Amino acid sequence: MSIYNGTGCDEIAELVPVLCDERNKARGTVTADEVERTKWQLKAGLAGSHESPTQWAERLDNRSSTTAASSPSRNPLAKIDAVTADSVMAVAERIFQSRPAVAAVGRLDKLEAYDTLAARLAA
Repeated sequence: MSIYNGTGCDEIAELVPVLCDERNKARGTVTADEVERTKWQLKAGLAGSHESPTQWAERLDNRSSTTAASSPSRNPLAKIDAVTADSVMAVAERIFQSRPAVAAVGRLDKLEAYDTLAARLAA
């Protein structure tokens, strides 16, 4: 999971705690309706991406293979359909439990210490 933000050096002291609090609010709040809406968005994006010449060639290649139609690793729609709110939350919990990596550029004198930031995200 990545979070990107741009802000002024005077606002960073306010931004980071709010950002961490909002990320923490997301824990345990994924609903089945949200997952279904996201699945439909992914499928629509995937369908739109199938219009390139490369995608057409790949589909023709898949049709010529006798195992391509039954192979779940080659069927992205089946993978999308298999996602549930519980599976999303399981992955999210693993992410939330790991120590964050932080990269920052600019004047950072008002950025809180890494250990403080990591503690906020572990809360």
